[in-house]
Amino acid sequence: MEFPLAGRTASGRPGSAATRFDLSGRVVVVTGGNGGIGLGLARGVAKAGADVAIWARDAAKSEAAKAELEGHGVRVATLTCDVADPDAIVRATAETVEQLGRIDVGFANAGFGAMTNSL
Repeated sequence: MEFPLAGRTASGRPGSAATRFDLSGRVVVVTGGNGGIGLGLARGVAKAGADVAIWARDAAKSEAAKAELEGHGVRVATLTCDVADPDAIVRATAETVEQLGRIDVGFANAGFGAMTNSL
């Protein structure tokens, strides 16, 4: 199976999604950004030039993600934050602004699920 547009922009020119968006100078918060979908989001915005703040509960996973993302030449802040705790969110916001200067975008990726009977 061929994908003739793979690796090309909408106009057909070579490129990737990351090359179509320049996020240089922007700061992006990704909750749960140390694994799974959150890390995928963090990779994408880092490739596009954004500095990244990872808010997550597992500090060791966050440090591993930080090491990877810094390979894109961006600044990365890791903050231990449980988004179910409003005080932790206030602290993480202040620390992000202190470390990276601002917040432009937030991806609310972290969360939790609960199994309940629907009836």
